[in-house]
Amino acid sequence: MASSKTTEAYATPSALNYIRKLHDAWTNAQAQLTKSQTTLHNLQTEKKNIGDEFARVRSAQAEASKNMKEANDALEKVQKVVNFFKTRIVVTQDMTDNAYQMAVNIFEATEFLNQEGMERVEAIKKLVDDFNKQEANDTSQQWTSQFTTAIANAGAVGEAAFTASGKAVKAAFDAYLSNQQINAQTQAYLREFLIFEKQIRGVLTRLGRELALINRRFVLLLAKNDAIQVQVNELNSKVQGLEFEVAQYHAEYNAAQQGTEVTYTPPTSPAG
Repeated sequence: MASSKTTEAYATPSALNYIRKLHDAWTNAQAQLTKSQTTLHNLQTEKKNIGDEFARVRSAQAEASKNMKEANDALEKVQKVVNFFKTRIVVTQDMTDNAYQMAVNIFEATEFLNQEGMERVEAIKKLVDDFNKQEANDTSQQWTSQFTTAIANAGAVGEAAFTASGKAVKAAFDAYLSNQQINAQTQAYLREFLIFEKQIRGVLTRLGRELALINRRFVLLLAKNDAIQVQVNELNSKVQGLEFEVAQYHAEYNAAQQGTEVTYTPPTSPAG
């Protein structure tokens, strides 16, 4: 076969133009194929990155869900304790109120015993003693010894009762103070667990927001992955079509050169 320049010089314009168009079609198809392959490669790389991100998001979802479950379990346990102390606070408050009322009642009863009992016995005893002194020379006019003994015994019994009542008052007020301490401690525990409950609810709120953001990220990734998959599918079809066009144009271009015995040299070729 002659050199390309010599051959081109003897080729008819229509044959040369035909070969040139086939060459241009081939090179254009190659350029489109390369561009589409590059775009497809970039999309596949992006799809892989999304797959990696999916793995991280799923891991974050699992961790956030686990934390949410643990926080909910903790809240449930704390609520049981809170409910227990709320019930106990009613009981301890009633105990305190009842102990206080009992102490007051015993104290008032003791004062009544002192004023209405002991003081009257003392007054009667004094009256009898004074009368007996005045009638010392006339025993017939004195109160009988049985009566005076009964008064003395009543005084002794009253004094013993007053002493016992005093001890009962002290015991009642001690019981009131003890119940008051129990009630105060119960209230303190309730306050502490209410604060703890509030803190856990705060943690749950934060974890809920985090999980919502993670789920939103998952949905966005899913949508983006689906969109890229559509593009990948379209580009795969396009690349396959361009590969066929490139092969077809190349075959037609080579056949045209062989059939016309013209070796076409593109203007940009170093041999041109």
